[in-house]
Amino acid sequence: MINSRISQWLDSGEYLTEIDNVLTNIVRKSELANSEAETASIFEREIFFLLRKRLDFEINISRETTINGIVHSFSTDERSGRIDAIINSLLIEYKHHTALSSSTDIQSAFTQVEEYLKAYSLCHGEKHDAILTDGIKIAYFSFVGDEVRHTSLKIMEASDIDTLIKAILNNRTKKFEPTNIVKDFAISSQSDSISKKTANTLFHLLISDLTDKSEMLYSEWKTLMHLSVDDNGRSQDIEKRRNDLSGIFSTTIDSPETEYKALFALQTTYAIIVKLIACKVVDRLNFNVDTNGYHDLISLTSQKITPILTKTRRWILIFQQWDKELFRGRFLFMVC
Repeated sequence: MINSRISQWLDSGEYLTEIDNVLTNIVRKSELANSEAETASIFEREIFFLLRKRLDFEINISRETTINGIVHSFSTDERSGRIDAIINSLLIEYKHHTALSSSTDIQSAFTQVEEYLKAYSLCHGEKHDAILTDGIKIAYFSFVGDEVRHTSLKIMEASDIDTLIKAILNNRTKKFEPTNIVKDFAISSQSDSISKKTANTLFHLLISDLTDKSEMLYSEWKTLMHLSVDDNGRSQDIEKRRNDLSGIFSTTIDSPETEYKALFALQTTYAIIVKLIACKVVDRLNFNVDTNGYHDLISLTSQKITPILTKTRRWILIFQQWDKELFRGRFLFMVC
């Protein structure tokens, strides 16, 4: 994740000059390249040298990675292929500029990258993005649902170098896509997500170390949800719910009190996730250069926060309403 020092560099005028120079060098040298391998070397060397010089940043790159499960016409092995490079969650396919000289060549290259992305997703359970480039032109590939979509092949600009550098620096990010969200945030007896661990931590705190404030918010939540510890219903739905909760929290849940605390922990966990997503969305509106990432939040003062809140009031109201519609209560502040 990009830290504040890197953020300052990315926002500087010097950075804009540097990526413009990188673009010029890549295009000029790629026009004279004799092979695809030389094109790849030029592309990576120029970008990586800038990152090492400015940030002492070493790139974690996987080259010629085999991807199984592909059926296409351009590989001698009908069930596999080799993607030229993988950096973090970005797949890169290089071509010599002569290999993208006709519409047939371009379409064939597009199909190749699409098949790589689909096969990689099936093998690893994650949907990533990709680029196709000859050092002069570039195209972007991304999943929309289960289908891969791509831009047209266009002349590379400085903004493309900026996009690639930020993709490289964001080495712990993942594509914000429904499948990834479910995989990372799902809570069930079989899952091992951070969400489940968070819910379990909250549940055990509610059971063994309930503070006065938490007790107040928990009682308020029960009132808002019209719940009562005297409810000893034995319907099949209640039994099934308690069995499911017992699996999630690895304990026997057989009373209204423990059941409600388990539900409270679950809903609070998801409320925290919603808040973090909302925070990141507001952050990306980029109203204030002092809030480029979560790491900056701890340094914010009331003077800095006021203009942000003023400019983002409409978004804050939307997220507050979202909370009410999803969770019907203020229990989401339990951990504050």
